[in-house]
Amino acid sequence: MPFASVNGIELYYETHGTGPVLVLAHGGGGSHLSWWQQVPALSKTYQVITFDHRSFGYSRDAATGPGPWAFVEDLTGLLDHLGIQRAALVGQSMGGWTVCGFAATCPERTSALILCDTTAGIETPEIDQTRASLREHAQSNLAQLLTSAYAMSFPEREPALCFLYQQISALNQHISPNLVPTLMSLHTNVAPIVEHNIPTLLVVGEEDVLAPTNDGWAFGPYRMGNACWSYKPGGADYGLLTRPRKMGTWVQAEAPMTKRKRTKFVHEGKYVAEVDVELLEEPEGWSPYLSLEDAYRLDDVREALRRGDVKTATKYARVFSLTPVAV
Repeated sequence: MPFASVNGIELYYETHGTGPVLVLAHGGGGSHLSWWQQVPALSKTYQVITFDHRSFGYSRDAATGPGPWAFVEDLTGLLDHLGIQRAALVGQSMGGWTVCGFAATCPERTSALILCDTTAGIETPEIDQTRASLREHAQSNLAQLLTSAYAMSFPEREPALCFLYQQISALNQHISPNLVPTLMSLHTNVAPIVEHNIPTLLVVGEEDVLAPTNDGWAFGPYRMGNACWSYKPGGADYGLLTRPRKMGTWVQAEAPMTKRKRTKFVHEGKYVAEVDVELLEEPEGWSPYLSLEDAYRLDDVREALRRGDVKTATKYARVFSLTPVAV
């Protein structure tokens, strides 16, 4: 079994295939096993690296170890151990903190970044609200918290996959009870990611309780010119279980894309705004992609209407005032 002596621990990892390097960082309910569907498909084109975060799977933390505080350094040490200078990074849920933190710390070593159902340590008012909710959830044990990691309909819709997820999660016997509060205290400055124009994809799910999202939440006041946003109707934190082939599409970015013009409606108080956006579609998508530019436009309109600032909202949308027809 391959272990790397990095950052004071023995970190378990696996490599599969040859080609450009792609690192997959699992979430809090998983381990390297979580990528059982993605690895066979992606290793045909990439050198795929999976690993167990410290305290997960085969990896152990030191007796009084730093836990999530060391995740970024652990990944850096693993890539150094393997002699890898540059890689594309995928982080799912908890793994988002790891890869986003690495990309912010080592942007020159990051060729692309995919953040799946994760707040990734990024700070915005919306995410701060999410953190408060997660801290409340964290009062219960981790097992109870992880029942929120998949869509409510998932156990009935995909009982075998749900059972597999629960079994993989149950193999993690050495997780600190302070995992979630510690994770929530970690913050990532995404400015280097923006400045280095790292290609970034944000993947979010409609039913995600652990990382709920609205249009364009992820980078808050930043405007990322080299990012796009994908929305999974009915999806939640572990939506990747049901769509394994999608990861290859995201990473390769080679599927033919078509564009559709659509009008999105934003309703705030007594106002409704029509916002014109452009949706990008590819053949096997969960749903159309929405560029962050359009997502930010939707956010700007929504915030302006909340303030009652119709003048600003009309810069981006057609705004109408609602009049009751009956009382």
